[in-house]
Amino acid sequence: MVTRLRYPKGYQFFDSNGDPLALGNLYYYQAGTTILQDTYSDDEGTVSNTNPLVLDGSGRLTTDVYLGATADYKEVLVTSSATVSPWPADNIPHASASDSGGTDLGASYTDTAVNLTSSTGSGIAIAAATTSTAGVLDSARATKIDGLATVAATGSYADLVDKPSLGALASLSSVNDENWSGTPLSIANGGTGASTEAGARSALGLAAVASTGSYNDLSDKPTIPSAYTLPTASASLLGGVKVGSGLAINASGVLSATGGGSGTSPLFDVTSYGADPSGAADSYAAIAAAIAAASAAGGGVVYFPVGIYKTTQVISVLGGVSLTGVYGQSIIRPAASLPTKTINGIGVAASIACMYANSGVSDLVVDLRTNSCTANGIQAGEYGASSKPDNVRVTDNTVIGWDTHQYLIYGKLCTNIYVIDNKVVGLASGTPANEIVGIELFGVDGALVIGNQVNNTSVGILLKSQNGITGSYVKSATVFGNDVRTAQQGIMLSATPGGDFDLVTVIGNRVVDMKTTNARGIKIENNGAALRSVTVTGNVFEGTERTLVDVYFATGTGATSAGLSITNNTLTAASNCDSYANFTACAGVVFTGNNLTGGGAYYGVSFSAACNNIDVSGNVMQGSRRRAVHIEGGCSNVFIRDNRFSGYDSSGAGDVGALVDTAVPSKGIHIDRNHWQPTTPNVNYVVNTTGATRPSSSDPASTCLDNTIDFTRSRALFVTDSATLVARRVSEAPSSATAIGDRGDWFEDGSYRYVCSAASTWRRVALASW
Repeated sequence: MVTRLRYPKGYQFFDSNGDPLALGNLYYYQAGTTILQDTYSDDEGTVSNTNPLVLDGSGRLTTDVYLGATADYKEVLVTSSATVSPWPADNIPHASASDSGGTDLGASYTDTAVNLTSSTGSGIAIAAATTSTAGVLDSARATKIDGLATVAATGSYADLVDKPSLGALASLSSVNDENWSGTPLSIANGGTGASTEAGARSALGLAAVASTGSYNDLSDKPTIPSAYTLPTASASLLGGVKVGSGLAINASGVLSATGGGSGTSPLFDVTSYGADPSGAADSYAAIAAAIAAASAAGGGVVYFPVGIYKTTQVISVLGGVSLTGVYGQSIIRPAASLPTKTINGIGVAASIACMYANSGVSDLVVDLRTNSCTANGIQAGEYGASSKPDNVRVTDNTVIGWDTHQYLIYGKLCTNIYVIDNKVVGLASGTPANEIVGIELFGVDGALVIGNQVNNTSVGILLKSQNGITGSYVKSATVFGNDVRTAQQGIMLSATPGGDFDLVTVIGNRVVDMKTTNARGIKIENNGAALRSVTVTGNVFEGTERTLVDVYFATGTGATSAGLSITNNTLTAASNCDSYANFTACAGVVFTGNNLTGGGAYYGVSFSAACNNIDVSGNVMQGSRRRAVHIEGGCSNVFIRDNRFSGYDSSGAGDVGALVDTAVPSKGIHIDRNHWQPTTPNVNYVVNTTGATRPSSSDPASTCLDNTIDFTRSRALFVTDSATLVARRVSEAPSSATAIGDRGDWFEDGSYRYVCSAASTWRRVALASW
């Protein structure tokens, strides 16, 4: 075959930074297409190279690259993440006869003659002889050539004026490596020196055979071993050849890519099964075939090269199979409507479905928006399925939703599901749709939701249980390090009867830019379940227009909590936020160590609908618009202690720093050891416990003890419940026995202790030893 050398072995490639392009992939296609086309490692075009050619660790080719003569080429060089500039190179000319240096030449000589012979065909050019081109033969005759007399057109050795000595013909043994040792070597007729084919056969020990001659026609047959056994294959050895990192060999001797040296799953390229990376043709059948082949091999990785892959049906990932691609460049684009597919005994409508154990999806883009697809994005599990998927991984994907009822990443009744480092987008811009959920895990046991980016959804991340579905609980789940933007609900925990939450941690997340009027940073909703060891800590909630932390227990449902802790979070309110934190009908909640700021909240912390056993302590709260603490609706055993309330603006008639409302009597309200620092002094009360009453003597009393207030005011503390114990250290000593003060106020200056025994009535006692 006619060939043309494109690159020699050892040729080195570099990236745009000038660094060697280690382990790059060099693809060859027919020009202008994605149809793979062979190159060759030899100039005869008999040994095809792999396609792609994989560069070594220093970016070098490990073989020669010869182009064939069939069609022009397109050349593409890629890394694991992108095409390398300036590739692709298209319309590279194929090999032609002139590339191979002409047709084959044969040569022979005797003591008296030198003869050149050639096969038929083009490619031989013999220039006319001149004095400046000595030694070049003429097609007619040479007039004068150095070292030659005037000869006929068929000039021979005998015509030479000064005949060189040719010497005897050399034998094969006269050649030692690259140097001659002895007389010249004959290259005619296979090195035998014979002038005829029959003589050459005789010299080589070959019998006269037909044109289709076989091994049995040889008169002196060489011995061929009956079999050759390769050394046992191992993870780093195949037939004595060592395999580098990123490759492995299984017990059957199958060589496979492992993604950097871990795992042993073979790779199944969907384009090898007929998938169209241009996005024009439906690739579903090819994708399904690749998945089936991987499953039949005992598991493997189904690989999507760079491109767009159209599908008109749900892609079902079988057990032990993972789908992967080139991050951001391998795109699954479903049709507008996907028919429901029965998988594992249940109907599923999603672009990609992981309904079996040990399955996964990574480094793919699922584009629902381009074709306005109404199906879900990536789904794992479903209630009613014959078995729960276990060990499902959804990592490093991008899911782009459309404005419809969709779950972009959806796990239902799974065990050990991992949703990590995905990018999820609801709408391109504008107000999030009411029914787009970024990531929803429904009834899961063992879940990690880590490092995801979720934007423009109705709910960013949702952990949920549901009444009436067996096993619909949330257990051992961690939501960590996610970034949620522009959602109606940033993070939501929703529990229903029979769907308890156990060991759930929401930590280190960032929920920002919540622009809708009903938005919440995090909502914890309990409609009749038990919340046990649920922790919300170290998060940032910013910019919502409703409330940053909303905890709601439905009344009359038996909702309980044993260890709901909201600690060490940063809450920054928008200008028209209702409250930093709102608690409705809650029981057993700890709200400590949080930093609440922003100046926009109507209330700082609000309690209503008979909240019970609430601990609010050690928080720093700054800048609420009306009151720092609001308690109403018959709450009991609420402890507000050791907090710092500053910068709030309690302006307007009846507004106070802390208010226990009178609508429904509350009891056991303890507002103790807090520091109050309003924006400016005014005549309104810092603490008003009018509503803290004891319907019976057995009810717990309320207290308002040891609070510190920065400003002296006419009625800094107002208490009407005679059962409430009050003590407050004022900021300076009273100027007289009738100075403004409230019962329970006190001050000590080193000489006297002052006590206000009734409104504006002070007593003092000298401090002395005894």
